[in-house]
Amino acid sequence: MRALIYARISKDRVGAGIKVATQEADCRTLADRLGATVVGVYVDNDLSAYSGKQRPQYLALLERVAAGDADVVIAWHTDRLHRNPTELEAYIDACERGGVDTHTVRAGRIDLTTPSGKLFARNLGSYARFEIEHAIDRQRRAKRRAATEGTWKGGRRPFGYNADGVTVRDSEADAIREAADRVLAGDSLAAIAREWNRRGITTTTGKEWRPDGPRRILLRPRNAGFMEHQGEIIGEAEWPPVIEPEKWRAVTRLLTNPARRTAPSSSGVRWLGSGLYRCWACDGPVRVGASKGISTYRCRERSHVARAQEPLDDFVTKAIVRWLRESDRADLLWTPPGTDVGALETEAATLTGRKQALASMFARGEIDGPQLATATSELEARLEQIRDAVTSAYSGTALEGVASAPDPGQAWLDLPLDRQRAVLDAVVVVTLLASPRGRPAGWVEGLPYFRPDTVRLDWRSGD
Repeated sequence: MRALIYARISKDRVGAGIKVATQEADCRTLADRLGATVVGVYVDNDLSAYSGKQRPQYLALLERVAAGDADVVIAWHTDRLHRNPTELEAYIDACERGGVDTHTVRAGRIDLTTPSGKLFARNLGSYARFEIEHAIDRQRRAKRRAATEGTWKGGRRPFGYNADGVTVRDSEADAIREAADRVLAGDSLAAIAREWNRRGITTTTGKEWRPDGPRRILLRPRNAGFMEHQGEIIGEAEWPPVIEPEKWRAVTRLLTNPARRTAPSSSGVRWLGSGLYRCWACDGPVRVGASKGISTYRCRERSHVARAQEPLDDFVTKAIVRWLRESDRADLLWTPPGTDVGALETEAATLTGRKQALASMFARGEIDGPQLATATSELEARLEQIRDAVTSAYSGTALEGVASAPDPGQAWLDLPLDRQRAVLDAVVVVTLLASPRGRPAGWVEGLPYFRPDTVRLDWRSGD
């Protein structure tokens, strides 16, 4: 008698496959008792039969069963094979076509050739599904209770904290704080991911960071000491924050802003002004493309302007260096955050409470729809002002480390491109103007030419 063995475990946190190995050993013992020869073993480790995800080894087993490549399937229990009624019916159909019997270590023989045997198998499957749904419900209620109490709900170790979910892991917490400052200073998430990988800072599973990985970490409410449940902040948590709540909100507001400029790919932007320089005609951004082998800034909307990239970037670079080196220029734009963000956050909480009170008053009929809409609109307007003020408290950080340097111009030149672009965006608006016809005097054929008078620089403070 030929036997196929199937083993499965839903979650293997360690990855050692110990439990499936135990299942296989028990199944081989049963095969010996049945006098069967094992002709195939199929194992799906760390895969649930309930989740709906495909189980490659189970599907391979099903093909052999339907083809009649064995006389019996041996599993530790029927719930190792299936916990989904649809899968059970497909398994019954395959066994009928292949003439294959089913034996289990815990539930004995399952005779799928008779109506009573099929009924027994379906009842086992229904009970197994009930057990899973009941367990899920208990877990959800436990997590909701933990969230309400502000306690750690368990699960994979969160980046920045130890396995208990509460104790701060200093090395990772420092990385989070540094990343928050870098994002506020204009660095890209991809650059932060590359730096973490270079320094050997891994994810909690020991893997390297993908370009968007730091974004997911920085947006977590737990970093600010908040408890989240199903995407909603419901109170303070038991663990200490790794960054100030006000700074976390500023980072979150920046990263979730649809207008935020980001690199078009994980490799980052290559040019100083791509997406930052503006077109005089449509005020749209210009980007770099190749024209006759020369990198050229072009207005992508209507092709109003075209400028050779290298001489334009060189002109803007020299202008920014001169501007930064002039006395007190950079200091006009950058001062350490002095806004009382704590007071603003308290006011925001009060206004949010008023919004909730208005909804209750409307539900009780104490105010009508127009009154609710007017009051809510006024509160929202003030809340938006508060959000802008909190974000502005950190917006000057693009010049941090530049304005205070002995040579601000050189400090800017020494920055990576992401930071250089952030400073450019903070200090000047570069507009490409219409260019007169004809070549400038002294132009050499085959070389790009550049007219400084076709570039307007509008400095954020002073001329």
